Order: sequence, then C-alpha cells, then structure tokens
Amino acid sequence: MAELQWEYCQLWLKDAEEVSPGLRERFVPGMSYDCYICYCSSAGKEIRHTLSQLKAKPPVGFNPFLKAMALSGTFGWEVISVQHGNFTHATGVSHPIGNSNVVAYFKRQVVPSRAVDEPKLAL
Repeated sequence: MAELQWEYCQLWLKDAEEVSPGLRERFVPGMSYDCYICYCSSAGKEIRHTLSQLKAKPPVGFNPFLKAMALSGTFGWEVISVQHGNFTHATGVSHPIGNSNVVAYFKRQVVPSRAVDEPKLAL
C-alpha cells in the first residue's frame, strides 16, 4: 500500500483598513485587505498569488480571507492550523487583532497530474 502524499499551502491576511472616497472619487466606503495565498510544491518552490491588495479602490465588499478559506475547502484543501496575530496595548495588555494578521495552513492529497496551485482561486 502506497503512503499518502500531501501538498501544502498557506493563506494569510496581512492587514485590513477602512477605505473612504476622496473628494473626486465616487464609491461606498468599505474595507481594504492585503490577502495572499502561497502554495508549496514538493520541489520546495513557492507559488504566491495576491488575492486582494490594501488600499484597493473601490474596496471589496467581502473579506477575501474568509471567502478564500471557504473556496479552498471546495478544492480539497483541509485546514490544519490557524494563527491569529496580537498587538500589545500601551497598558501592556495583549489583544487579538480581529480581521487582520491571520494565517491559515492547509493540506490536501497530491494528485500527480494536478499543479499545486490548481484550480486557481477566483474571488
């Protein structure tokens, strides 16, 4: 019996901030996100895709991290770990950041004819 082989990827939301229109811009205020996915091939190659960039105008109407997590599951990826960042308040108390600075790690079984970054996430 052959041993199972796995491939891995990480999805991370680096930052999030509110975006408001300038004097000459017309869009509804909303959130902007830095969100990326990085696939790791068995040869050690990293393939990185930008899912959303900070200060995008107009802002996206959804959290790309949460949407990418949901889509990844439909492509056979299984969450194996999630890490949330923290910031330390001036009082010395540590607080979770919430919607920003979070990384999710995924694995799925290798399929020999499939590229590690296939199918592509389309948000």
